[in-house]
Amino acid sequence: MKKTVFSALILLAGLSLSAQQKEPVIAQAMYHFSHMRDTANPGVFYEENMILRLGKTAGLYESYDKAYRDSVDLAMIDSVRKAGGIIRLSSAGKKPTTATVLYKFIGANKLYSKEFHLKYYFMEDEMPVIDWNISNETKKIMGIDCQKATGVCKGRTYEAWFAPGIPFNNGPWKLQGLPGLIVEASDLKKQVNFKFAGFQPLTASNRSVELPTDIIPTTRAEYTRLVDAINKNPEAFLSGNGNGALISMRGATPGARPAGGGPVNTVNNPVELP
Repeated sequence: MKKTVFSALILLAGLSLSAQQKEPVIAQAMYHFSHMRDTANPGVFYEENMILRLGKTAGLYESYDKAYRDSVDLAMIDSVRKAGGIIRLSSAGKKPTTATVLYKFIGANKLYSKEFHLKYYFMEDEMPVIDWNISNETKKIMGIDCQKATGVCKGRTYEAWFAPGIPFNNGPWKLQGLPGLIVEASDLKKQVNFKFAGFQPLTASNRSVELPTDIIPTTRAEYTRLVDAINKNPEAFLSGNGNGALISMRGATPGARPAGGGPVNTVNNPVELP
């Protein structure tokens, strides 16, 4: 795709917006995420399809698998409700997905996270400062001209490939800050991988990147204390909140079983390292 197409799309987005305002989604990128969670099982990777919804200077990064499954469930609920039936939903047999949603307002240097632990919580995080080293090495990925860059983010050194012809300084997860969309990235040990799965400009999207207002605001420190308290004594928390079931949140994805098998919730190799 030619640079002029993307430039025209960006003009459609209008003026730059602050982190507290809506920013229209004008494109989206797809990634296949894989992560070696357990170093005792180096051949076993957790896998998931992710989507980055792009505004002019902002992005919303979430699980495509979860978003798709939620849309199917909502359609089923609506159909059953209209028919006057009884709604029954079950997670049995369903592939686990990541509940975390990232809101990246790069123009304002703001990063926000929506997390889930029995309830949804919303908090501001620190936007990583990545000192990218851009090399002259180039290659094509799915027909797109890309250039190599290397930088450290959250304890890992990433080799990233960005597309100068796609003028979004955004990328998967918390990776950002290059003069073009990051289309692929892997840490040097190949334990965390974001493989490009496609890009689509959107000229008539009704979506926006905007902060949620209907969930519990908190801080990262308070949320961490809450998670630790619930995991240490889930029965006490449930009895005090009237909940009848608990999904374990130990690890990055609740109840996740990596592709290829392996024990549930074994995470001794998190994406973010100290």
